[in-house]
Amino acid sequence: MKNLLILILLFSSLIGCAQNKLLTYENIISSTYDIPKLATLPPKGEKGALASSYDRRSKYDEKNDTYLEWRANGDYKGVVRYEGEYAVLADIKGPGVIWRTWSASVADGKVQVYLDGKLVIDLPWEDYFSGKIAPFNRKGLVYTAARGKNNYTPITFQKSCKIVTKITKENTEKFTFDKGIGVWGKFFHFNYTLFPEGTKIQTFKMQLSQAENKALDKASKILSTDLGKNPVKYENIKTENVTWAIPAGKSKTLTISGKEAITALRVRIPKRKNYKNLLRQMTLSINWDNEKSPSVWAPLGDFFGTGWGVNEYKSLLMGMRKLGCQVSEDGGQGTDDRRQVSGVRCQKTEDGCQVSGVRGQSKEHRTSNIEHRTSNKGQGTEESTNPDEISNIQHGISNDQVKSTNPLIQQSNNPSLFEFYSYWYMPFEKNAEITIRNDSDKEETITLIVDHSPLRTSFDNLGYFHVKWHKRIESEKSRGDWLILETSGRGRFVGTVLNVWNPGGRWWGEGDEKFYVDGEKFPSTIGTGSEDYFGFAWCFAKHYSRAYHSQTLNHNNTGHISNNRWHFNDNIPFQKSFVAAIEKFFSDERPTLYDGVAYWYLSKNGADNFKPLPLKDRMGEYPPFKLFRVPNVIEVEKLPVTTTKGILTTLYLPDVGWSADEQFWQLDGAIGESIEFKVKHDKAEEKDLIVRVTKDKDYANIQFYFNGKKVGDVIDCYHIKVIVSGEINLGKVKIKKGENLLKVKIVSATPKNIKRYMVGLDYIKFE
Repeated sequence: MKNLLILILLFSSLIGCAQNKLLTYENIISSTYDIPKLATLPPKGEKGALASSYDRRSKYDEKNDTYLEWRANGDYKGVVRYEGEYAVLADIKGPGVIWRTWSASVADGKVQVYLDGKLVIDLPWEDYFSGKIAPFNRKGLVYTAARGKNNYTPITFQKSCKIVTKITKENTEKFTFDKGIGVWGKFFHFNYTLFPEGTKIQTFKMQLSQAENKALDKASKILSTDLGKNPVKYENIKTENVTWAIPAGKSKTLTISGKEAITALRVRIPKRKNYKNLLRQMTLSINWDNEKSPSVWAPLGDFFGTGWGVNEYKSLLMGMRKLGCQVSEDGGQGTDDRRQVSGVRCQKTEDGCQVSGVRGQSKEHRTSNIEHRTSNKGQGTEESTNPDEISNIQHGISNDQVKSTNPLIQQSNNPSLFEFYSYWYMPFEKNAEITIRNDSDKEETITLIVDHSPLRTSFDNLGYFHVKWHKRIESEKSRGDWLILETSGRGRFVGTVLNVWNPGGRWWGEGDEKFYVDGEKFPSTIGTGSEDYFGFAWCFAKHYSRAYHSQTLNHNNTGHISNNRWHFNDNIPFQKSFVAAIEKFFSDERPTLYDGVAYWYLSKNGADNFKPLPLKDRMGEYPPFKLFRVPNVIEVEKLPVTTTKGILTTLYLPDVGWSADEQFWQLDGAIGESIEFKVKHDKAEEKDLIVRVTKDKDYANIQFYFNGKKVGDVIDCYHIKVIVSGEINLGKVKIKKGENLLKVKIVSATPKNIKRYMVGLDYIKFE
C-alpha cells in the first residue's frame, strides 16, 4: 500500500502542492506510468491543451457568435505568427510540460525550442523522431506508428516554451516535402499541461543526469516491452474471481464493499469461431456507491478498447491477448509476490438476491507464462473451433455460499482462452457493483477477475471512473461535429475509442478533434486530422499497438475500423464542463458510420447523461457502399499524365459530387504551367468536348487544348467554397483514332483567389 500512497502523493505534488517543493524531471518521468494519478480531481489553474498546425482560417466570430470556415482543411500550414524569418509554431506560458510531440512529415529543417527564454533544443525536425539523438532515443517514447512520428519524451519548463523554425510564409504555404531546402516538414502537434501558478518545476535540458537517464530508461521499458503488465505495484490486493454461466437475456453482478479502488479488471472467455456479435451482445456496467444509473456501461469488447471482435493488442491501460497453457493470478504485474486472494464476497443474481462468499487463503503463485501474438491483419485469430467449457469452475455451492476456486491458477485444460485486461484505477467509497449482461440468444460462460485494494486517502479529491459507449448524439455544443463526450462537473477526460464502418474503403477520417473546456467558445484543443489524433499518419491502414494509442482493427480502410487514444499524461482537466467532438467529413448516407467510447473521471455531483442502449441499437444495420458514378464519361484521374510539374494526385471526397467521388488534383501550380493527358479513342470522328471541373478559393483559371488546338474559353475556377461545375461544352474537336492529347494550362487567377493555382478536373466526355 505504501507504493500506492507514494504515487498518489506524488501526483498531488505535481498539480497542487509544488509551490514549496521543486518538481523534478524524475518526478515528471515517473508520472508517465502513474495510473492512480488520473483519478485525482484537478486543482484550479491546471489546464491541458494542444498547439497544432490547424488551418487558421477556422475562427470563432465573437461579435456574431458564429464559426467561420469551421472545416477548413489546410492543416499542414498553421502557425501562431511570423517573426522576421521565423515561424512561431507554439508560444506557451508556464509552468508546464509538453507530453506529446507528433508529426506526419519530417525533413531536415531545424525546429528550435526555447525554454524560459533560452535555446535548449536545436535539431532538424526529423531528429526529434529518428531515435538517433539523446535523450530522444528510447523506443518506448520515440517511434513511428503507421507513418506517424511520435515523441513522448516530456519537455518541462518553468516560465515559457517557444518553438520556432526558420521558414518563409511562402514555403509554409507550399505543400512540399523536399529535403535539402531548409523546410522542417508538415503538420505538428504539441500536447501540453499547464500547472497552477506558483508550481516550481525543473526545466528540461538535453544533457540529462545519470539518474534522469535511468528514469527515462525505466519508463521506456514499461511503455514498450512491459506492456500487458500492471506498472503499479499495489500492496494488500484482494482478488475476486468468479466464473458465470449467464443465461440468454440475463445478467450476473459482483458487488465489492468498502472504501476501495479497483486496480485491475479482467475478463476471460473461451475461444470460439466468431466474437464480433457476441462482444456487442454482452455488456459490462459498474455502479458506484449505490447509484441508480451506471457510471460505466459499454458493450463488453468496446469497454476494453476495441470494436467488433477480439483484436489482439497491448497498451498501458487496456488490451486483449491470447492466454497460453498456464496462467497465474498475479494481476498482470508479472512479479512473484504473496497476496491475499479472496473469493466472491457478494454475488447478485438477476432477481436481486445476494449470497455471501468465502474469503480466500493467502497463496503463493508464480508469474504466468502468457503468450501474446499481435495480428498483422489488425484482428485476433478466429479459427473454427468449438468453445470448450472451463473445467473446475464452481463446486461446493450451498444455498448461502459461492466459493471461488481460482481455477486458472492451475494448469488450464483449455490453452485457447482470451483475456481482456483493464488497469484503470477506479476508486469508490462504499461499494462497486460490476454487472455483465448477456443479450445473446444462448447461455454464455465468462470469467471475471477483479483486483482491488483499500483506499487510505480521503475520497473528497478523487473522481469516479466513467465509461460510456454511444453511436450518435445530437448536441449544439459539438458545433456540427461528431460528439465524443459532453459532461459537466469537475474531472478529467482520459481517452476514447472510435469505431468506423466504412464499406466503400478509401480514407474516412479527414476530421479534426476539438475539445472545449469550461464553456470556452474556441476549443483549446483543435487538431489536424483523425489519423493524426490517433497517432498515425497519411491514412495508413496498418495495425499497431502502443502504450497510449492503437489501431486495433483495419483492413485497407474498408469495413470495420477501430482506433483508441488514451490521454494519459495529456489528459484534459476541467472544472465545470467538457465537450469533446471530432469532425466527421462523410455522411451516414455514404455510408460512413461512427460509434465510440468515452473515458473520463468525474466528481460526485457531475452530470453523465449517457444512457445504456438496447441490443437493437448496439447491433444496428451496416449498409453496403453505393458508389455514385456518372455514366459514359472519362474519369480524368484515370488518364495517363505526360507532364510531371507540380504535385499531381487524386483527391477523394465523397460529399462534393464528383463522379466516382474523386477528382484529378494538381496542388501549388504556377501561371503558364500545363498538364497533359493521353486520351485514347477507338475511331476518328468530330464531337463536342464536354468537361466538368472543380471550383474553390484557391483554384486557378484554366484554358483547355485538344491535340494542340485551343478549345473553348478560359474557365474561371474561383468560388467561395468547393463545388463541382456543371458540364461545360468547349465545342467541336477532331478526335484521332488511337492517342489524343488533352492539355490544361494555368493562365490566371481572380483578384480574390488564394494564389495556390490549383487545378481540379472531374471528367470529360465526347458527344
